[in-house]
Amino acid sequence: MSPPPASSTPRAGLLRWGLAAAVLLLSALLAEGAVSLLGGRSLFAPRPVVRQVPVVELATDAARQAAGLSAAKGVLRGHIDPRVGIALQSGTALSTVDATYSARPDGVRSRPEPMPPNAGKHVVILGDSVAFGYGVEDDQTLAQQLERILASVRGPDLAPIVATTVAVPGWNHRNSVHFLIDHLALLDPDIVVFLPIENDLTDTFGITEGGHRALSPDPSSSDPWLSVHDEPLLAFIYRSTVAAQNRGQGAELTSAVGPMALTSDLTAESMGRYDAAADSVVLLERILNRVDTRLMLAFIAENHYGLTLQARLLERGLAIPVAPLFSQLPKVFQLETDPHPSVDGLGLMARWIAEELLALGWIDGAEERELEPLPGAVTRHRVERRSAQDVLALARQSTAAVRDQLQRRIDLSSGQGVHQIYGGLNQDGSMGSAFAAVLAGGTQVELVVAAFEELPQLYPLRVAVALDGINVGELLIEAQGELTQVFTRPPGIAPETPLEVRLSPELWGVAVAYRRSQLTSCWLRSLRSIR
Repeated sequence: MSPPPASSTPRAGLLRWGLAAAVLLLSALLAEGAVSLLGGRSLFAPRPVVRQVPVVELATDAARQAAGLSAAKGVLRGHIDPRVGIALQSGTALSTVDATYSARPDGVRSRPEPMPPNAGKHVVILGDSVAFGYGVEDDQTLAQQLERILASVRGPDLAPIVATTVAVPGWNHRNSVHFLIDHLALLDPDIVVFLPIENDLTDTFGITEGGHRALSPDPSSSDPWLSVHDEPLLAFIYRSTVAAQNRGQGAELTSAVGPMALTSDLTAESMGRYDAAADSVVLLERILNRVDTRLMLAFIAENHYGLTLQARLLERGLAIPVAPLFSQLPKVFQLETDPHPSVDGLGLMARWIAEELLALGWIDGAEERELEPLPGAVTRHRVERRSAQDVLALARQSTAAVRDQLQRRIDLSSGQGVHQIYGGLNQDGSMGSAFAAVLAGGTQVELVVAAFEELPQLYPLRVAVALDGINVGELLIEAQGELTQVFTRPPGIAPETPLEVRLSPELWGVAVAYRRSQLTSCWLRSLRSIR
């Protein structure tokens, strides 16, 4: 999730958008944190493929133990609102990177101390694992550090300002916003600081019987059968990278993986998800206005996702205050074994958010005291403030730069272009219940697929093919052999326009790969756009 660094000039900053591989690596490491936290395992632990007949489901503790996974009760529960998906088990105590946390009855992180009886204004920190404070203790979170900073500049006789964490690792924009709306009367915030993050564009997680995250269909998605989650794609990318390095091709793969499809804003799937994220912020702002609650946004660092989301909001006529945080999150402010912000990193974020709250006049009783100035070595990591015109221009230029990075080919055997997959790819390289990807423009698309031998009952299998949202035909996959087929792009679309490919199988089955159950329809070999 950590972005390319910003610069004092838009042009210099844009040169850094080309570091797609670095962005992916950091995104993968952040996904690793969430997987380790909520799944009890490491995403980056290579395992051999294990296939079992009969297939076991991994929802129960006994099944997880039989599959070689942790049988420990998970820390999650399902939330009654399907738009929220998951919440924390009440009273949970879990170690995460040498830190522990506990949960309130409503399913979010507890305060280290009870709410003071004379509490004044209430600030809510809303988001996912960064807002949650992955890897830090309950008294070291962004909310608690902000609370202490605000107390330091206010008189001792004033009612204390309190801050609450409303975040769960793995939440997307819809989950966090709707949790807050569902619990608004209970939380009763005066100020909400929302931290949007790149993986907000992924689907809502489901929950297993054992209290672990599940890659369930998201009922809020425009296509619930298209599973858009980081974990299986990043696991496949990691194994492809290791295999390429073992072949001495690591550098070639790094330069050929393409930009990340989900945040690209280049075709309907990504555009629609940005629109949905912006709609969530618009909804949140409207609901908070009804109860006289103020809203601020805070992006952990400046990147393509943050600029594009801000541009969407500006285009809707919504000018929400944004607290400038890091230009990029430097290693010195990350956890030692994980790129989430460290205690010091969260402390800097809290300090900069406090400065913004004070500058806006949202904090009473702070007229006579000032925060101690920060050394220049620290402040140089802070992104410069952007005007609305700057944001719109940078977002357009960033999208153009992403478009220029598009690969014409996605090859599952080498890993080429794999960033350009939206979702539907299992970690073993097979296709699930639907698939979508983006390619550099062309007039035709060549698809290469093959039958999944462990599921012979599916074949012959019909797979509908859509290009740019228009049905152009189908694949008919037989039980043996590989199938190569070319489809022509619908007329009226400029050949240089980025091309979205969607595959929708009529059937799928359940297989086990890397000791995890997965929905599987066929093998994907490659996709290629033809000029």
